Amino acid sequence: MTQYEPICEAERRLGLQYVNIAARGVKAHPGRHVSDGTALVLFDRPGLGETIAALWDLDHHQAITSETLPFGLGMLWDWDWRAEAVEAAFERLAPSSTPAP
Repeated sequence: MTQYEPICEAERRLGLQYVNIAARGVKAHPGRHVSDGTALVLFDRPGLGETIAALWDLDHHQAITSETLPFGLGMLWDWDWRAEAVEAAFERLAPSSTPAP
C-alpha cells in the first residue's frame, strides 16, 4: 500500500494511516500500528451512526478487543470531542507496556 497522508487535523493528531487487515488482498481501515502483529483500527458503521475502535490481530485477522463509539467516521474531522473519544478508546485498547505483577 502507498503511504497515506492524513487529510485533517484529527487524523494527523491521532497518527492515522490506512492499515491492511485482510488475510488476502487489501482491506484497509484507518488506524495505526501498535506492534508488528497488532494495530488499532477504526471501522465505520454509518447505518448505525457509530464507529468501532478495535485492537486488531494482524496475524489472525480478528479483533482482540473492541469498543463502540457513538458517531460515524465521517464526523471525525477536526480535533473535537469525537477525536478525543477515539484517542481515549485507543489508550484503553492498546496493550499495556508494563508487565502484570
